[in-house]
Amino acid sequence: MQEQMAAAAADLEVLTTEYEARALQVEHLEAVLDAVLDDPDLHVCLVREDMRIHAISRGMAERRSGTRSVIGRHVGEIADTTWGDLRALVASLSDDRWEERRVDGGTLRVRRAAGGGPDGGAPDVVRFVEAV
Repeated sequence: MQEQMAAAAADLEVLTTEYEARALQVEHLEAVLDAVLDDPDLHVCLVREDMRIHAISRGMAERRSGTRSVIGRHVGEIADTTWGDLRALVASLSDDRWEERRVDGGTLRVRRAAGGGPDGGAPDVVRFVEAV
């Protein structure tokens, strides 16, 4: 019994070390994502399968919503009418390529994040690229 307890304690220590390493990786990736989303020239938002905004870049927020917060709101609240049916477009996504739709003033690009979709936890990416 004592050997089993010692083995379990050793296993727990290994798992704790792995967890702490992963937690540091997550913190680093969150910091990188925060820096990327702070770009005023980047017009991107992340939406969940219910089409609610999970995250939004400063550039898109300033251009599409002004000063009001849109996190948790339906993406239709910031979408231009020329973007069309985003739900149908997002439903057709795969995680191996970007889908594009020409819209007034530029191109709308959407892609499913790995692990995204109705059964996954990752949001889909909606990016507006202004025409030059």
